[in-house]
Amino acid sequence: MLYNYKIQDNPPKMSYPSTLAFPMKMLSYADVLKKSAKRI
Repeated sequence: MLYNYKIQDNPPKMSYPSTLAFPMKMLSYADVLKKSAKRI
């Protein structure tokens, strides 16, 4: 649930720099895609 909210949040409102935030965002997005693919 928390990852879904972070993905939808366009600029990540976190203290860490965007250079780190972007790969983390993509990783969490890929993780959500994998989970949704398993359900199908």
